[in-house]
Amino acid sequence: MIDALLALGVLVSFALVGGGLWLWRRDRKRALLMLAAGVVLLFNIVMWSTLPVMPTLPVAKG
Repeated sequence: MIDALLALGVLVSFALVGGGLWLWRRDRKRALLMLAAGVVLLFNIVMWSTLPVMPTLPVAKG
């Protein structure tokens, strides 16, 4: 499930960056906001995909 969400996030971030570049000549303020949102989303995806796997500790009974 997490893989599908990360893949969707990558697609959305590429769409944001591409839209920001396309909008650059018309409205720079909105273009910069779109570029910033795309870059922040990519950083979040990199952080979530490179997290170390934490081993689960056995639960003590009794």
